[in-house]
Amino acid sequence: MRLLARAAPWTAAVYGFSGMLLALPTMMFIALFPLLPGWAWLLSAIERQRVRLVGHESIPGPPTALRIPPWRHVPARLASALGWREIAGTLLHLIFAVLTFTLWMFGLTLTLTLLLAPFLPLFGSAFTVGDWRIDHPAATIPIALLGIVVLAVFLYAQLALAVVQSMTARVLIGSRVEELEQQVTTLAGERVALVDAFEAERRRIERDLHDGPQQHLAGAALHLGLLRTRIEEEQPDLLPGLDSAHDEIERALDAIRAAVSGLRPRVLIEKGLAAALSDLADRSPVPVRVDVDPVLRFSDAAEASLYSIATEFVANSLKHSGARQITITLGIVPGGVRFLLNDDGNGGADPARGTGLIGITHRVTLLRGTAELDSPIGGHTTLSITLPSDIIRTGAHA
Repeated sequence: MRLLARAAPWTAAVYGFSGMLLALPTMMFIALFPLLPGWAWLLSAIERQRVRLVGHESIPGPPTALRIPPWRHVPARLASALGWREIAGTLLHLIFAVLTFTLWMFGLTLTLTLLLAPFLPLFGSAFTVGDWRIDHPAATIPIALLGIVVLAVFLYAQLALAVVQSMTARVLIGSRVEELEQQVTTLAGERVALVDAFEAERRRIERDLHDGPQQHLAGAALHLGLLRTRIEEEQPDLLPGLDSAHDEIERALDAIRAAVSGLRPRVLIEKGLAAALSDLADRSPVPVRVDVDPVLRFSDAAEASLYSIATEFVANSLKHSGARQITITLGIVPGGVRFLLNDDGNGGADPARGTGLIGITHRVTLLRGTAELDSPIGGHTTLSITLPSDIIRTGAHA
């Protein structure tokens, strides 16, 4: 009785009845076999939503290339495993429709016969089973109660059959491509949010270092300088210890300035990536040619990452390749942004032998880009990075 009060068995009955109706055109298209793939595509699209009647989530659809009707792109449909699985699902749908029809013919007929038994004597008829004849309404009430039990059994059987059919359909016509596409989109959004949060946290650390310890240490150095003037006249024997403390404070200031500069140089913040790369080239012991439009600006995260990549590449070239010339090129290309780094060293760069190139790859991945490294032994090293055009700031142009 609890089952009859729930929605599941009744929606499963709707699922089974609609399946029988959909089986009618299926038989027609089986006779017209060349048109069967088109009907299989349409029936699968219906089935992906119809399984919600039995409590399942809708089945993920096909990949983008196969969402168009098959008659518009027959080769793609016939070449895909999903297309043939949809045809197999259509044939299996017909088998389930036959089983459902059999269940309804026997189960529903018996249920209705038993439930209507009390009404037959009211119209002058008798309920007859073989030689057993009942012509009084009160005597047929137990038969009607039996009809309720048979109805529950029928609904149980229909629910079980519908669940098995829907699970089979999910296996045959389900495609994880669309589900994976949704996951990729979600992860891409989360990755962008992570990069933005990291960039905001880095700016906060820069600000805190500049406004906090650096200011306090600078104030302490100033006070020590004033104190040194007084002690120099009164107690000159204390000057060596005072000078030592002052030197330690100066070294601490230098360390903080170096840390802040390593996070993100001031020139990068104020003047942009082109100026920061030019400054990097000026500080390099080997010639570095920079070809970057100074007007072109990118997002904060992109500029910080590209500057770090360039710094890492230059450091690797100086340390490992013996390069005599380094070239850094950045510009807009069709479909995105191209960042090209090249040196004329000895090559042989291998990400498996160090963390520098692995770090570069991770930074490029966070920016949703691709990186290609060409570094033959004894030849030049070229790192080509392609990034999406949405890293360009609004209003910036090449």
